[in-house]
Amino acid sequence: MKKNLHILNRESNNNLLFVICLIGVYFFYNYHEILFLRPQGIHFIRQTDSLAFVTGYYKYGMNFFEPKGLNLISEGGKGVSEFPILYYITACLYFIFGENEFILRGLNILIVSSGFYFLFKLMKNLLQDVFYSFVLTFLFLSSTILMYYTNNFLPDASALGFTLIGWYYFYNYLTIRKSKSLVFCFLFFTIASLLKVTFLISPIAAFLTLIFIIKEESSSISLVLKIFSTSLLINLIWISYVVYYNHSSGNNYFTTTIRPIWNLSDDSIANVWDSISNYWYTKYYFQSTFHLLFFVLLIGLLMVKRIFIKLLLPACFLFLGSLCFIVLFYEMFKDHDYYFITVLPAIIMVVLACFQGIYSKYPKLIKHFLIKFVFLAICVLSINYSQVKLSGRYIDSKDELSDISEKFVNVNSYIQKIGIDEFSKVVVVQDISRNGSLYFLNRQGWVLKDYSKLNTSVLLNFIDDGAEYLIFLKKHKVVLQPNLIKEIGEINGMIFYKLRSN
Repeated sequence: MKKNLHILNRESNNNLLFVICLIGVYFFYNYHEILFLRPQGIHFIRQTDSLAFVTGYYKYGMNFFEPKGLNLISEGGKGVSEFPILYYITACLYFIFGENEFILRGLNILIVSSGFYFLFKLMKNLLQDVFYSFVLTFLFLSSTILMYYTNNFLPDASALGFTLIGWYYFYNYLTIRKSKSLVFCFLFFTIASLLKVTFLISPIAAFLTLIFIIKEESSSISLVLKIFSTSLLINLIWISYVVYYNHSSGNNYFTTTIRPIWNLSDDSIANVWDSISNYWYTKYYFQSTFHLLFFVLLIGLLMVKRIFIKLLLPACFLFLGSLCFIVLFYEMFKDHDYYFITVLPAIIMVVLACFQGIYSKYPKLIKHFLIKFVFLAICVLSINYSQVKLSGRYIDSKDELSDISEKFVNVNSYIQKIGIDEFSKVVVVQDISRNGSLYFLNRQGWVLKDYSKLNTSVLLNFIDDGAEYLIFLKKHKVVLQPNLIKEIGEINGMIFYKLRSN
């Protein structure tokens, strides 16, 4: 009894120490400051798209299955990509705490932190080594891209968090064979794949692994089939709804199809690879981290017979699934760094499997002080490297897109003063994002990328659709029918016009 209590206390202490270390790393990354920043920097457009969904719920209706943004190019701004549960929860919290963007950032941080907490617990169970469970967990965490999107507005990092929790319960099921663990496993996998459909790789890999491992247990296989089929069906229903909803609303903005490598020319393929290898590569992980992971992979492959089958099979299936994902969405890797997050479960599981094989073969060598020091040193350097890179993203965060946010600092009170009601519809000129300026204006409307897209005919169409105000983000000579517009204000280089019917 005392022995069990001692083990339980030690486990609790290790878990608490992990949480403390995680919080310490977050402070080192300046998360406490980043948490309160407005959308800016890399993928500003996608950040404001996410926040526009939150505003769409909060201001224009809390019907969960009618998500909408602020750009009225589609019917009522309707449109959807990922399952909007995070946006809906954030909108609900707005009613309690007010419109504070840190809520969505904080929600993502909480989910990712939970995911890596469960990864740490999983490694302890599989490796039976607290030191390496700590080091490997923080090593996997120390991706610049992952740390950037964890404290951000996109759902990709949260999808990873839910996936890691799912894998914990997967191995929990294999250990204790309780159906509750299997239900939790596929529940978290389902949420992850609803957030980002590409995370379906994990439940498929888990299902195939279970079929191989419990193929002689008919009752268990029946349960696995039922739960997996339910998970898959939920995803298929949601995907079908997304396609229907976007089509019926006239929204073709979101990527709902594959972008495979075979549709690209040789030059395009080379350009994507150049972006991955010469630009994004250094943002994925610290170079020495990659070197260590590759070394573990190579040595682990020689020890493949020592790898637990329950680790080897998921690692293989995740690797093959991620390879298919890269081929099917290859084009997107050129400009979308966050697509790398989808590959992380495969990287984690493959490296973990190889490390377990090495550990099993050479336990004394792995426990040697020098080997531990190398792993710990690279982990610390990797965390420091990602902190430098992360800080660089915010130091260099001002560009043509996110400069929009600077224009709208303390502008809302002025907008109200000149008579633009919060539910007025506006037309914004000279914004190349879909929701950026509309989000900072906190109003629905339309966006034109440049002045050449604006003429009297276009403006009349906007007026017929309910537009009441025209906003130029930069001064420009107006060549429109004088009776259609009336200048009502100017601030921060922006000019505001009242629109009048012809």
